[in-house]
Amino acid sequence: MNKYRKIFILFFLIFFQEYISNAQIQSDFKGQLSWLNTYSNAQKFNSTLRYIPEYSAKYEFDSIRKIDFESSFNFTTSYFTDSGKVAFNPSAYRLWVRYSTKQSELRLGLQKIDFGSATLLRPLQWFNRIDPRDPLRITNGVKALLGRYYFVNNANLWIWGLLNNTEVRGMDIFSTKRKYPEVGGRLQLPVPKGEIAFTYHHRTGILPENFPAQVNSSFAENRIGFDTKLDLIAGIWVEGTSIFRNADLGSLRNQTTLTLGTDYTFGLGSGLNLMFEKMWVGFGEKFGKYQQNIHLNALVGTYPININNRISVYGIYSKKSEISSLVGNFEHQFNKITAYLMFFHNRSGSFSLLQNQMGTQFNGKGFNILLIYNH
Repeated sequence: MNKYRKIFILFFLIFFQEYISNAQIQSDFKGQLSWLNTYSNAQKFNSTLRYIPEYSAKYEFDSIRKIDFESSFNFTTSYFTDSGKVAFNPSAYRLWVRYSTKQSELRLGLQKIDFGSATLLRPLQWFNRIDPRDPLRITNGVKALLGRYYFVNNANLWIWGLLNNTEVRGMDIFSTKRKYPEVGGRLQLPVPKGEIAFTYHHRTGILPENFPAQVNSSFAENRIGFDTKLDLIAGIWVEGTSIFRNADLGSLRNQTTLTLGTDYTFGLGSGLNLMFEKMWVGFGEKFGKYQQNIHLNALVGTYPININNRISVYGIYSKKSEISSLVGNFEHQFNKITAYLMFFHNRSGSFSLLQNQMGTQFNGKGFNILLIYNH
């Protein structure tokens, strides 16, 4: 058990020691078991069995104040036919404690932090690695302290601090330097027919050892984000991020990403929903002057056949970056099991969109069979 987990558990026990003997604590245990089988021309046959047990507990001081706790773990076993190896990868998935009132909350620990208006191509995916093609929405958490305050007019303010999260997240190019804190915040405001938000984050990035530039290995990085979503005749949203790196990194010094999206449900049969997003990514030594540009287009169509069956098609294309992804998905709901049959044809260029642990299961051409059981 590492130092962080020891401190976290100690904090939890100290806080509850006054109440643990006589408080009426409400607790719950649930879990998700999934079995993914993949065949593709790139990796032949792979099989992955995953179990995520989750224990949560809650104590209410009164009608507006409470404290709750959640712990879950990711037990994953994979078999690879090309190597004949079996890999077992247990890891903590969520481990946090939260104190909340009617208009505020404070959450400490390994948690998921997610925001933004985009769904498929997400510039504001700063703290997670969610692959939109993944029905499980698997993503590692971050070690953080997150505070949120909710105003009476539905506006809300987020403030956070992170420490020792060294993994590359979302569409990051560089990882974060260990033992250097990250700080940021977000203000979300209601507007007619929707909402608008402004986000900021600061961290210290670190270059990989094989990076060719003759600069310091670490650098300051500041991010600003903007997003809005409006419910008009069709849903419309905009999400953008500008990243400023204080180092001589050539065209990687400044990075701007912008996504425009819309969706609409047509009155055909049970209702055909189409969602389209277009992303632009620019890299440049100076802000506003970009030497490298990437354009991505994503389209998702979803049609519910009936209450137990649904089909969807996910497609993404970028001619210049040699990226293309096409995934067809048939979903069937049994009594206690949800089944997915996914066919895919993918080609990844230099700008990868594979966001999480399931991303490699879409390499090349092939199909996935995914079974999910929740208890």
